[in-house]
Amino acid sequence: MAGGAIAKALAGDKGIRPISWTESMDERDLQTRGLRFRIREAGEGPLVLCMHGYPDTAHTWDDLLPRLADAGYHAVAPWMRGYPPTEIPANGDFSVPALGQDVLDLADALGAETCTLVGHDWGASTVYQATGMAPERVDKLVTVAIPPLRATTPSPALAWSFRHFVFYALPRLPERQLRANGWQGVRDICKRWSPSWTIPDDEFAHIVAAFEAPGGLRAALGYYRAFMGGQLGASGRAMRSIQGKRISVPTMLIYGDEDVAAPLFAGPKVDLGRCFTDGTPFEVVRITGGGHFVHREKIEETGDAVLRWLTG
Repeated sequence: MAGGAIAKALAGDKGIRPISWTESMDERDLQTRGLRFRIREAGEGPLVLCMHGYPDTAHTWDDLLPRLADAGYHAVAPWMRGYPPTEIPANGDFSVPALGQDVLDLADALGAETCTLVGHDWGASTVYQATGMAPERVDKLVTVAIPPLRATTPSPALAWSFRHFVFYALPRLPERQLRANGWQGVRDICKRWSPSWTIPDDEFAHIVAAFEAPGGLRAALGYYRAFMGGQLGASGRAMRSIQGKRISVPTMLIYGDEDVAAPLFAGPKVDLGRCFTDGTPFEVVRITGGGHFVHREKIEETGDAVLRWLTG
């Protein structure tokens, strides 16, 4: 019995997620032209690549992957660039253009000419970049918690909400602060962005394992350092030149109404329509009672929305 069918049988008519769903997923190393990635995967069929954010790992998609597999997809979630056990790049490049290229390289290594992309947080920025780089290779797009770059207007309120970008870009101090008191700083950032949610201990253990691995925490913070340090350089220009374009791929934007970033989706001056080419279908899904990690807080609602978009 296929993994998705096992999950469905164990769930019964109630649709309750059984713990053994995670047993229906495989884990392996995958060599791309750029890096060696560790991936979790389930199912067979058209490829759906699910990219995680910070502070997260591929396990953040453990509820979605089996549902995608059960719906007839090959669902894959990698540990992103530099997150152990994925390889840490020798050149230290954690720029958004490099992340976008990783998505296309992963699709190549998995033998897919086209695929659907799902991304949360940094993963959302990553799939926006990949979509802009090669829209002809993306069938559909789903992003969680981060709107398109064209939707954001700089403001003092926005800068305050994203103040951790500045702190994480500092040398050495963020590492010390995050490791202190049993990694309390990691729990704190999750709570600030998802005030009604407490990250489960088993999920938190996956994050700590990645951050405690040699070079893992430095790599995760490398995303912020590359972003802040590259804004006036080539990588910043490359990101803006791609993500400044209108999106031509059918897109679903999912956010929780308790997310610190929620005003970017529903503020009085927000016009998400200008982020898409004329005639490109898009849908904005607001999930009540969810924060930045809405895909972990409201598992059923998020999964239902993703599957509706992919199969509709």
